[in-house]
Amino acid sequence: MTTQEQVKDVVSQVLADKADKGGIKRVVWIGAGGSNGGNYPAQYFMEHEATQVVSSSYTSNEFVHATPAYVNENTLAVVVSMRGTKETIVAAQVAKDHGASTIAIYVDESALTEVCDYKIQYDSLAVDESCMGRTNSAVVTMIAMELTQQTEAMPSTRPLWPLSTWSTPSIERPSSTPVRLLPSGPSRTPTSPAST
Repeated sequence: MTTQEQVKDVVSQVLADKADKGGIKRVVWIGAGGSNGGNYPAQYFMEHEATQVVSSSYTSNEFVHATPAYVNENTLAVVVSMRGTKETIVAAQVAKDHGASTIAIYVDESALTEVCDYKIQYDSLAVDESCMGRTNSAVVTMIAMELTQQTEAMPSTRPLWPLSTWSTPSIERPSSTPVRLLPSGPSRTPTSPAST
């Protein structure tokens, strides 16, 4: 099973499990250090594309010590840790204790993969730089895209999945728009008090 297929399957299972409870209304991205940094693309995507699921990102300790009041059975917690750092495992348990569905994103099996409801393995660039498509940031971005695809009524002309269908739009400046240049003038070279 490819990573994309696994992500699609896990997101489908989460949504099916929560369907009778009102569905998933929020997603929280949790991690420590570089694992948390890898969550940024998913958070950014959700903020700019999702209208049905609200997204937030937290460090593991922040989530443990200042758990948002909204975390409940309508929350999906995506918890990222390469090898299961202590604070991240605790954060996953706190999310579960509040009723959230939890997905572990990991490299090595640990207590994190035991605590979480679902798990998806990723490849660390620290171990192998050959494939960027299975890094933590790639996997969580796939989750964000799949969650948005499955929860939003997206027009068929705007596919979110797979990543290979995306293209960067070209931006052209109309030829009639003049380009303003800053006025040139004397050089602003610092002078010493003796030369003035």
